[in-house]
Amino acid sequence: MFQYQFRPYRMWPVAKTRFPERSRFKAEWTDTLDLLERELDHLSARDVILQADVDEREIRNDGMLRSNACVRSDGIVLTFQSSQGTLSFPCDKFDSWKDNVRAIALSLEALRKVDRYGVTKNAEQYRGWKALEDKSKAGSFSTQLEAWQFLNRHAETGKFENAVKDRETLKKIHRSAVTRYHDDTTGGSEEIVKRINEAFEYIDKRLES
Repeated sequence: MFQYQFRPYRMWPVAKTRFPERSRFKAEWTDTLDLLERELDHLSARDVILQADVDEREIRNDGMLRSNACVRSDGIVLTFQSSQGTLSFPCDKFDSWKDNVRAIALSLEALRKVDRYGVTKNAEQYRGWKALEDKSKAGSFSTQLEAWQFLNRHAETGKFENAVKDRETLKKIHRSAVTRYHDDTTGGSEEIVKRINEAFEYIDKRLES
């Protein structure tokens, strides 16, 4: 059996499916894991993570979900390192998280099959999935509004405004966001904290001018 672990996610990375549907899959969970293992093996996958909409306490010490885990929504994000770089596949089409895992596994199978017809030469079919991760790691913001919306969206206040006009408000929102995503807290993210600080510095410099 291949190695994977569950992790909670803070934000759903793409537009949410408004009305998840019931799948027509009849496969058992073990069959889904077998399919997923086979496809990940083809990609030389490692550091396999299934991100689910759960609290950290719902995940056991071995990285598996508790049998009675409370899953708030059924969206799943599969992320792993591969020969093509870091790939990330979100799916919330179906009203069962296990069905969404199967949908991802079937999608991996379909992407691999593209190669058999000789149309792709350099695994071009995976490039769009690398972009999902690269977007969250962009190095700078193009406008003050973009930086402010990112910063405010990640703060615990959850309030959205078009602009910030004073440094005290900026510092308050910055502290709230950093506290929420600091790596010493449950579900922290070093990458998001880095981006939070970038957004803060971007806005702060423009408040000085």
